[in-house]
Amino acid sequence: MTATTVAAREAPANRRSATAELLSWPGTRALIAVLALFAVSPLFATGSVSRIALLSMLPFAALTATVAIGQTLVIQQGGLDLSIPGAVTLAALIVAKFGAADSWGLTTAVLVAILGTSLFGMLSGLVVAVFGLPPLVVTIASQALLVGMVQAVSGGFGAQVTPQLSSFALSRYGGIPVLALFAVALVVVVHVVLKLTRVGGASSWWVRTRTARATSGSRAGPTSSRRTGWPACWRPSRA
Repeated sequence: MTATTVAAREAPANRRSATAELLSWPGTRALIAVLALFAVSPLFATGSVSRIALLSMLPFAALTATVAIGQTLVIQQGGLDLSIPGAVTLAALIVAKFGAADSWGLTTAVLVAILGTSLFGMLSGLVVAVFGLPPLVVTIASQALLVGMVQAVSGGFGAQVTPQLSSFALSRYGGIPVLALFAVALVVVVHVVLKLTRVGGASSWWVRTRTARATSGSRAGPTSSRRTGWPACWRPSRA
């Protein structure tokens, strides 16, 4: 066996360049799409990328990013949640209507809004897990219940948030809306948890295991347990 043959065997096959590897990342493609959108927008709407327009857009983008994080976690587990609009609307209504000092108070209203909407999510998850119904159908039903709750709580009339909450939502730090900074911090925290901790590794392992069992009925071996940090006895198994 010659040295040339050994070198050929040791050389990696079909190795992509650094540029091709970078372009294969979904985040890179998303960034390119956003940059292209910003480049084209002034051609159709003058001033759409001005400083005032961007600062006005950031709070809404922050809300969308926060909701997208939750939906991402749901999709990662193989589900789909269509009740998010109703949950966001109900939570906002509870805080606006009962957050005044002469009612529940802002802190209590925020806690009730979080716990109440989380209860709907937990019930939807239990129905999907226990009865095996499609998440699409269950969350549509939850959305209808949430819309009904909004109508019952509001009585057909809107409400305004307290001045304290309004000033916080419109405040800025270093010229950047506080809500945008909060959304960025939340994205970073979730990314670190999913990529660099055992919790994130176990979550990814769970998704891969469900996909493998659904397609081939195979079970993950001890290597998966060592990689994720989960003991093999913790892994769910079929009867």
